[in-house]
Amino acid sequence: MALSKTKIIDEINAGMIIVGPNAQTRARSEELRFDTVSLELHMRNDFKVWKTPLPGDRMSVDPSADGFDLKAYGDRYTELGALETDGCFLLKSQHFVICTALEYVKLPAKYFARVEGKSKLARLGISIHNTAPTIQSGWDGHITFEIYNHSPIAIRLKPGRSLADPGLGVAQLIFEEITGDGVTKERSFSSEQDSPLGRSSSG
Repeated sequence: MALSKTKIIDEINAGMIIVGPNAQTRARSEELRFDTVSLELHMRNDFKVWKTPLPGDRMSVDPSADGFDLKAYGDRYTELGALETDGCFLLKSQHFVICTALEYVKLPAKYFARVEGKSKLARLGISIHNTAPTIQSGWDGHITFEIYNHSPIAIRLKPGRSLADPGLGVAQLIFEEITGDGVTKERSFSSEQDSPLGRSSSG
């Protein structure tokens, strides 16, 4: 069952669900933005775009290869995207970009969460999370967005500077309680929170 806005706020204020600008700083619920059953998520300015292939360069990847390293692959084939003069990232038609959420989130063992897009962006042709949307219990970090522009026009994406100036709300995080004999203790995840391609937020 999904948590209501009131329950999410109660759990944040009680320290069960931790949200903040980073792992060291917890935000007060008044500093965050909510909908009826969700926490609104925004973008950091860490947009990763594909490098332009050189003439004759046949770029390919085999994710099934032994020892495949997603972060190393990202370091080799992507680079930071530049912002426009107005502070926005210009996502061109039929282009893809990866970035991470402005909000740091830590889940307890009793909850998992789902990343969902926002209808106003979907109607502009923007998808926010292309993989399974589940954020596992015990996970902590800045959730990765895989953003694609399906529309024929460019879209300006405004990243946040801080929780007080969060920029464009691009996604919503829905929290659900785990029932039964599921997870009984915190799971352990390696921390690679500063790299959009460092790890997966879903299992």
